Amino acid sequence: MSVPATQTAVVFYEHNGPLEVKTDFPVTQQKDLKPGEVLVKVAYSGVCHTDLHAHKGDWPSPSKLPLVGGHEGSGHVVAIADHTQTDLKIGDAVGIKWLADSCLDCASCRSGEESTCAKAQNSGYSVDGTFQQYAVSFAKHLTPIPKGLALEQAAPILCAGVTVWKAIKKSNTKPGDWILISGAGGGLGHLAIQYANALSLRVLAVDTGKEKEELCMKLGAAAFIDFKAPNQHALITAACDGLGPHAAVVASGSAAAYNEALEYLRPHGTLVVVGMPKDTYLKANVFWTVLKELRIVGSYVGNREDAIEALDLAARGKVVATIEVAPLTTLEADAMAPSTMKAWVFKKSGHPSDVLNLEFAWPVPVPSSGELLIKVSAAALNPVGWKSMGIFPMSLGSKKPATPESDVAGIVAGGELEGTGFKLGDEVFGITPADKVMKTGLGALAEYTVVDAKLLVHKPANITFAEAACFPLTGLTAYTAFKLGGLKKGANQRVFINGGSSGTGSWGIQIAKEYGAFVATTYSDDSESLVKSLKPDDAINYRTTNLIEYLTKEYSDKPFDMVFDTVGTGELYHASPQYLKPEGVYVDIAGSAQLRGFMDVVRAAGGAVNKLARPAWLGGTPRTYKFGMVEAPKMGAELAEAAELLGKGTYKSIIDSEHKFEDVQDAYARLMSSRAKGKVIVLVGDDES
Repeated sequence: MSVPATQTAVVFYEHNGPLEVKTDFPVTQQKDLKPGEVLVKVAYSGVCHTDLHAHKGDWPSPSKLPLVGGHEGSGHVVAIADHTQTDLKIGDAVGIKWLADSCLDCASCRSGEESTCAKAQNSGYSVDGTFQQYAVSFAKHLTPIPKGLALEQAAPILCAGVTVWKAIKKSNTKPGDWILISGAGGGLGHLAIQYANALSLRVLAVDTGKEKEELCMKLGAAAFIDFKAPNQHALITAACDGLGPHAAVVASGSAAAYNEALEYLRPHGTLVVVGMPKDTYLKANVFWTVLKELRIVGSYVGNREDAIEALDLAARGKVVATIEVAPLTTLEADAMAPSTMKAWVFKKSGHPSDVLNLEFAWPVPVPSSGELLIKVSAAALNPVGWKSMGIFPMSLGSKKPATPESDVAGIVAGGELEGTGFKLGDEVFGITPADKVMKTGLGALAEYTVVDAKLLVHKPANITFAEAACFPLTGLTAYTAFKLGGLKKGANQRVFINGGSSGTGSWGIQIAKEYGAFVATTYSDDSESLVKSLKPDDAINYRTTNLIEYLTKEYSDKPFDMVFDTVGTGELYHASPQYLKPEGVYVDIAGSAQLRGFMDVVRAAGGAVNKLARPAWLGGTPRTYKFGMVEAPKMGAELAEAAELLGKGTYKSIIDSEHKFEDVQDAYARLMSSRAKGKVIVLVGDDES
């Protein structure tokens, strides 16, 4: 059989570095194969969560470099090394598994536990794997694929299928017993349901959402429990004859699922540990573990016989994988991201505490033309986020269901990268404009989001993701205000900023100082140190000072070129002729910041019309009034300038508080309290840089 000299392969050369599609990657020729090796023409390869760990290099023993990942490959034998003892023939359909090779001579191998062999080799980790058209593997560990089983169906069985098949075999159950599958609607879980059914076990599927429930019941689960149910323990116990399941296989990446399982297992029950959430420890109550005689069993991938059995059940139609087929070349951009994610979603209008809920299996968005997929590390909250949920008419214009918020910092995870200046793994920050979030429902409070590549910039290495997420909306709003107000670099202008401790005000002070302007601003007792740390030329305590009287006294003879109002103080505008030049501009961005209901919208709209349209001869204020609306799609240059100045330390992010992703409701409560000084940040991912 003819074998080409080169092929297409997806390779990375450093952990968390770019995935590169190589169209001239060398193919090992028959004469170069070592005894025991076989060359397989790969037809299909599954993508597993382990591939992400290999790419990130975040396991205790990182993968080899460079690396071709992948370990769920199906294809045909095209070459066999000389002096290889095997029954395989050219043209045979075979599968490449995670376990690529072992010694077959140690105690583990002799007892059928080859996966724990000290000399084991793993496909797509210690040896190159199946994200290539031709892969070298080892004859003694290749698995024959039964006739009649489609190769695309065989691929996911070779890891996900084998893994759960072995786990169920280790669950100490017999036909008719109850087995709980945690993460039942996922990649491993949906196969586990079918394998358990093949052994005549009764399956209690645990996952969340109507879509997952429908899938699990369709696949043969006897019952379904949503893990978000407040009384799930009681429901689980009741569903299993009032005693709880005989065994639980945790196939999800949830740490909580493990410790909860130990509480609802019936006496003599078995917990089978499969999913591997990061930095997780089992906490077993010794007293109840002894009295209930519980078993905790770890289950790694299956052995050679397990693989044959798992494929046989699939070939007989007992197990059918739910799959999506895509070209190898798309792996670089999209396939390394999961299909579902955790996301905060609102499906109707209302207060965040009433309508915003954490979804555990929300679809990962697909980038449109010009967009990149971002793995979110941090997101910043803004007033427009909660107002788009609950204040009419903004809420009326918001797509539902939707994920809120605009400001994002994270890692490039997909999309069409050519011509963008970005590569996979780049650390970036940027913005999805609020009106686009309202239109598409694709905001930043999710594990993944999509952002226009033109509104992303590289994150400086010396700032955190949280610090980067602080800037976009409020920082660009300040830039917008200064553009409207005619502020220019080096023009020695004078600016008064009302609200120096707000997110926008703190950026305004720094930007205006960078422009060389004289800056006066306000603070309160609890924000004094914050505001003064930004070094304004004049800082005024508005709680102990009559602001209008002070401005009139101090600045009537040296009036400001511009007033930047981030608070929305109407009387400040009407008194502005006392301290604002006749040709000066009053820029207000905060009429909307005070909106908390429909009547506030009506009053703010009326006030804005009065300020904008009422002439001086009819009692209007004789100063130019402008309402600042950020035009983020046109502000890529300002975003890039900010990134440079953040990197130099000229600008610094002011963070009020940081909240875990699970604590978004607390974050909104802080934002809506009007007590936040600086930005309220949600930490979405586990990246710290």
